[in-house]
Amino acid sequence: GFWKIMAGAQTLRNQRLQHLRDHARDYIGKRVARTFDGTVYHGTVTAYDADAKWWRIRYDDDDEEERNAQQLLPMFPQRCDSAKSKKRKTRDEVDDDDDDDDDDD
Repeated sequence: GFWKIMAGAQTLRNQRLQHLRDHARDYIGKRVARTFDGTVYHGTVTAYDADAKWWRIRYDDDDEEERNAQQLLPMFPQRCDSAKSKKRKTRDEVDDDDDDDDDDD
């Protein structure tokens, strides 16, 4: 039930945090978004400090800040299988598209 779903969500979050930490430099150049006072600001991860374990973010308005893994993780777009997958046409739909030769003469 509910608690199993919550445990699964926490496990997924922990896996994403671990990946972020294990591949810290791979996130340099990635785009992020953060909401301040109801306004969304977009930026880019520009650097990683391994000693301090934080990433530097430069926002499109040239503001900058440092964020640790827990602060940075929610700034990345959340993946959603339904949002990223496009509906493929069935064979019949593809065949119907072929029937639409330019008969507008």
